[in-house]
Amino acid sequence: MAVGRVVPVWLVELAVRVEVVAIIVLAGLEGAGGVSWGSVRRSGGLVLRSVVAAVVGGGVAGLLGSLVTGMGVGASLMFTWGMGWYSLAGPYAAARFGAGVGLAVFLANMVREQLTYLLVPLVGRPYVGLLCLGGATTMDNTLPAFVSVYGEEAAVDSLVNGAVMTVLAPLLLSLAALLG
Repeated sequence: MAVGRVVPVWLVELAVRVEVVAIIVLAGLEGAGGVSWGSVRRSGGLVLRSVVAAVVGGGVAGLLGSLVTGMGVGASLMFTWGMGWYSLAGPYAAARFGAGVGLAVFLANMVREQLTYLLVPLVGRPYVGLLCLGGATTMDNTLPAFVSVYGEEAAVDSLVNGAVMTVLAPLLLSLAALLG
C-alpha cells in the first residue's frame, strides 16, 4: 500500500507491460527450437479436436447451465466460451450482464486454469481433453505444465491450441453477448 501511494499508476502499468512482454519473449525463445511448420501441421488434427470439443462442449454446457440455473443463454455461455481467458471473459461479461455475472465468469475461467495446473500432472490423460480444459492458457500460463508432463513435443501442441482458442474467445464471447 505504501508503494501504491508513492509510485504513479502509469509507472506500474508500464512495469507490468514490460514484464508481460519479457515473459512472452523468453517463453518464445525457450520453445522456438522445437517449432517448425511441419510440427505445427502435425499438431493440426489434435488441436482441431481440442478446439471443436471446447466450442461444442462449452456450447452444450452453457445451454444446460442456462436451463438448470434460469440464467440467460448468453450469460451462461460466457462461463464456458471464455476459453480460460479470465482477464477478457470476466470484464466482458460484467460489461454485458453486470458485475455479479462478470465476477462469476472471471472466477470460473480462473478455476479452469487452476484445474489445468492440477489435472495435467495428476491424471495425464486424455491429452486432448486437457488441452481443451487449458484453453487459451495453453500457449502461456499452463504451457510449462504440458511440457513438463508430456515433453518438449507438447510445446507446439500447446502453443497452437492456445493461439487458436485465443483468437476464438472474443468471437465466441461476442456471439454469447448477442444471444443475450
